[in-house]
Amino acid sequence: MFDKLPLVLELILFLAVDNFMFFNLILPFFVLYSFISFSFFLFWFRYFFIFILALTSVFSLVPLILFIA
Repeated sequence: MFDKLPLVLELILFLAVDNFMFFNLILPFFVLYSFISFSFFLFWFRYFFIFILALTSVFSLVPLILFIA
């Protein structure tokens, strides 16, 4: 397991940066855009967006599990 530790740390760092980029750069744009126009459409679109985010975060855990195993 210790030979794969750098890969695990790199993956954790990547996920942290990815989450930071999403919540600070992408999400405010969607929130601002929903107040400007298409507010009703984006109100329902956010549930699809959260579903896609949850799906990608589940798939991003798969390499971590494979590296540890």
